[in-house]
Amino acid sequence: MTPLDAQDMDKAFLAKLRGGADSVPVSDKRVYLKAVGERLRRHGTGSLTPDGAEAVRLLAQDDAWQARQDVAELLVLLPEDLFIPIISKLTKDPNGYVKRSAEQSLERRRTAASEAKRASRGDEEIEKLYQSLTKQIGGEMADKAIQLGEKRFFRMVDFLVHDLLSGYLAGLTEDARKLQRTLAKTDHDGAASAEQVVEGLKFLAQYLREVEAYSKSLPVTRHPEWIKEMTTQAGELARRAFEELGYDSKGIALDDSGVRDVRVEVSRELIVQAMANLLKNAFESFVSPAGEVRTGRIALTTETKGNQVVIRLKDDGCGLPENELVALRAFLPGRKNNHKKRSKGLGLLTAKKNIEAHDGTIKVESTLGEGLTVTITIPISAGTDTSG
Repeated sequence: MTPLDAQDMDKAFLAKLRGGADSVPVSDKRVYLKAVGERLRRHGTGSLTPDGAEAVRLLAQDDAWQARQDVAELLVLLPEDLFIPIISKLTKDPNGYVKRSAEQSLERRRTAASEAKRASRGDEEIEKLYQSLTKQIGGEMADKAIQLGEKRFFRMVDFLVHDLLSGYLAGLTEDARKLQRTLAKTDHDGAASAEQVVEGLKFLAQYLREVEAYSKSLPVTRHPEWIKEMTTQAGELARRAFEELGYDSKGIALDDSGVRDVRVEVSRELIVQAMANLLKNAFESFVSPAGEVRTGRIALTTETKGNQVVIRLKDDGCGLPENELVALRAFLPGRKNNHKKRSKGLGLLTAKKNIEAHDGTIKVESTLGEGLTVTITIPISAGTDTSG
């Protein structure tokens, strides 16, 4: 669903409620809340428009207890400013089903908040350990130590993911499909829930396949390639991927006038994929939580230093606060961004892996409200000096 589709749906349904909530069938209310829940699960709180938030607020007070219960089950996904006023009412709801669902959502939300705090502390500890290693043995050796740890971790991940995909997940998906087919004959709501489970398992399987692919070693076959051609291709791929999410990219300028056309020995596919991932992130930095795209600029520049080419991608988007930047610099697997559509949290990690497969480095710098800069260094070729 595109941002425009979501806005139209929320606006139309809110108009129905304001025109007389009692005249709207309970089944329609439940279908709408299910669609909102799916959107929140896939795209995060930023996908809920102001009209959608108002519709959910009204349904939390609806005369039909089924609608209130559905809202109670959504509580774990709602933004904080909507969650607080609704939870205080639904945990005191006269209907036992509604009250219990609200209490369960509150507990899940508390658990998620606690886990997020633990993850944040873990990110900070990793960053401190890296800084300590850098001081003791130098940045280059610290990076090699991290890469060794990652390789050991990837071997374990490859083993576990293979078992999950071929064993447990395949069986669960088949069981969910059988349940869906059985319920379709007698229970429409139950069949719809089972279908949602099937879709969730399919998304999980795709995510695990991408993790599995990420954990494997990259076969790097290098050929002489022009930087300008690769940045142009990456820019086109990133813009197309951004627009396929339903966004209009016309107001975002991609300026590559600062790209110096240097020929480097690389695997073209891997470098283009890395830059396309980074550029797509840059495009998405201009999207507001409400799904609106503001104007902005992404600048690509290159320079040569000795036997290295330095590529910089700088945007003047939203930037990141320090706590999120710490996690980003740690390059930890599984940092799914819920504010981005179809995010699995592997874009930056894949870029890092592709760059490091070429004996290169990647560095991220950002200031909240001022944008983000990614600096990539890649060896041009062994034994070639382009300085001077």
